[in-house]
Amino acid sequence: MKRILFLLLLLQVTLLASAYDIKVDGICYNFTSDSTVAVTYLDLNDNEEYVKGQIKIPASIDYEGKTYDVTSIGKYAFANCTYLHSVDLPSSLVTIEDYARCGFQKG
Repeated sequence: MKRILFLLLLLQVTLLASAYDIKVDGICYNFTSDSTVAVTYLDLNDNEEYVKGQIKIPASIDYEGKTYDVTSIGKYAFANCTYLHSVDLPSSLVTIEDYARCGFQKG
């Protein structure tokens, strides 16, 4: 029984380690609906150099001929991003999930 629980936990950690749907202009996103996306992390185990300096999250992105509104910053999106100094957020944001990163200001 312990072995099965361990394997299930290991599988869950593996799925969380790299869980993004698309990457556009260096930023990872997950689809949240047919027309919206959420910013997410690159790899929880190695997110340190995912984004650096100052970045700007766009209000929308184009992917495969379709436009998606960026409406949220997902859990752990910028966790462990040691070299990230600031993030400009679009007014289109509806939510910023827990543990995304401290100190964001919407504007």
